[in-house]
Amino acid sequence: METTDTSGGEQLMLGSGEEGDRITVTAPDQFTVDAVTAKSNPVLAFGLKFFSTEEMREEMTADACVVDVGGIDDESRSAVGALLSGVTERSDRPPWKLTHHVGFRLAVLLRLKVRLLWRYWLNVEQTAGTRTA
Repeated sequence: METTDTSGGEQLMLGSGEEGDRITVTAPDQFTVDAVTAKSNPVLAFGLKFFSTEEMREEMTADACVVDVGGIDDESRSAVGALLSGVTERSDRPPWKLTHHVGFRLAVLLRLKVRLLWRYWLNVEQTAGTRTA
């Protein structure tokens, strides 16, 4: 695991800090997982200051991150699916359920896209397991 610099776009659109996390998996398959915390964009954060307490703002912008998995090929696809399935099992709420986060409440299409991507990856892990059994 290492710390990476976030891009200007991630900082502007997600309200992320200047650093994100990268996990590099090298065995038995190779791929990377980049995670960037999503707080809120600067315009939204400015507006929230007038209508909410600091505690409310923390609650409305907590527990969301953008995950980018790179280096996926046919050999690593089932390992990525297994990893994401494990994340789902260990999460307090389904990872695709983002309506608690103020930045995603009105982003219906983005939430749908996130949900479809999670379904895809959870299905990859399950179908890979049935093929080898």
